[in-house]
Amino acid sequence: MRLTQLLPAVTVSLSFLLVPVAGVLLSTIWLDEAFTVTLAIGMALIISGLLFQLNWQRFRSS
Repeated sequence: MRLTQLLPAVTVSLSFLLVPVAGVLLSTIWLDEAFTVTLAIGMALIISGLLFQLNWQRFRSS
């Protein structure tokens, strides 16, 4: 809850998109799930989309 007081709501809501990335990484480490190329591509797309969106917001606000 404190995070929503420190950061804008859009930034906090975008951080929830990292939940699948964390789930894949944790399942690979703890459950010995296979880490495939398609998972890596999907994670890269999610992270690059988040970075693009966060930088776009900073660019528009300045």
